[in-house]
Amino acid sequence: MTSFKKHWGLWLAAVLLFVLFFSSSMTYKEQTTVPLLERLLHNEPFKQALSGIHFNYAGEQQSIAEVGYFKFVEFFIRKGAHVSIFFLLGLGLTQGTFMYQKNRWLHWPLMVLSCTGVAAFD
Repeated sequence: MTSFKKHWGLWLAAVLLFVLFFSSSMTYKEQTTVPLLERLLHNEPFKQALSGIHFNYAGEQQSIAEVGYFKFVEFFIRKGAHVSIFFLLGLGLTQGTFMYQKNRWLHWPLMVLSCTGVAAFD
């Protein structure tokens, strides 16, 4: 078995940590996908379905009426990306370190705390 196949989880975790570190150093304006969404979704599909959704997040009202269609769609894309990247980070850490754990019962709490810690500092 090649070293990469044996340690794919650690490689995945390392790449994701680099991506997180790089993206965290950028401002919102440098990361925004609104111009791309304006080009791709210029006819605003799903606007009718999304128009009825509104909620408070970080003390601000989130809705199409408040922030506009493209920023509202971007909000869901960004939150989905956060959930996905931290899930994959946890998967990579779990797979990559499982063989090194002597106390198997301690493995899952350590992975959850590791990912939570990285998310908190992000």
